[in-house]
Amino acid sequence: MAMPSAGPRGGVPDISAMDAAALAERSLCRLGPAARNSCCVLVPPLPRTERLARVGFAHLTSSNEHNELPSLGGSDLDAYIIVTLESSLTACSNIVKQLVCCEDQVPIMVAILVPELEMVEGESAGDEGLWREFELSRRMTTHRSGLYEVGADEVICLVDGEPFSAYRLPGGFHRTPT
Repeated sequence: MAMPSAGPRGGVPDISAMDAAALAERSLCRLGPAARNSCCVLVPPLPRTERLARVGFAHLTSSNEHNELPSLGGSDLDAYIIVTLESSLTACSNIVKQLVCCEDQVPIMVAILVPELEMVEGESAGDEGLWREFELSRRMTTHRSGLYEVGADEVICLVDGEPFSAYRLPGGFHRTPT
């Protein structure tokens, strides 16, 4: 996967459609049987791919350019899984709002996909890497609270397919001997 470009202090990375598709495939193909009774909604620019179609979701769909969902039919779903990039969170919020208005009261889960937190050329592994994780943690806290406010039941951040939690950050801090 090509290295995403980010701001000097770890802003929202840019990612191509092809890299976004690969990131979604790596993240969602691990669901296995959990996908069977779920509806996966891909927020553009995430494309629908053959590999994602083979994961086994009950429904795999995308919103249109107006963030409108097609008719999903049936209320036998266990969950909605909305998959988005960090750059598409406004559209994702609009989709969550639409699903909350549905009468079936199926849990709404959001997966925010983030490409690898790679080091920028010329950067040291210590402070800058920790800063980038801190910045991502700060942004995700804001994103999570916003998505919970509009009705999401669960929000997870996946960095290159692996769960990211702010709780792992303190392990990166080292105390200097006094």
